[in-house]
Amino acid sequence: MLDIMAKVKSSMVNVRLNEQTHEEFKTVCELRGVSMSGFLHQFIVKAIREEKDREPSAFITQAESVDEQTREEIMADYKLRTAEIIKLNKLDKAEKRKAG
Repeated sequence: MLDIMAKVKSSMVNVRLNEQTHEEFKTVCELRGVSMSGFLHQFIVKAIREEKDREPSAFITQAESVDEQTREEIMADYKLRTAEIIKLNKLDKAEKRKAG
């Protein structure tokens, strides 16, 4: 059996909360049926996705050291894929409205 999880590196983030905020957040997570860690992970992933939509070039690291033409190709590809996803979401919403 292949253990994929063993190959995934992860980092830890600590969040300091006062007691009341911690208890209220715990209640929110229980109501939503998720762990506190899982809820924060969902929030972080959503924030990254939103910022990549707004400013994708900020996520091309210097370590990649791509030339400007390659950077433009990456940006064009990302914008094309994003436009396709938006189009599919709109079609899906239209079909649901039509069916409902």
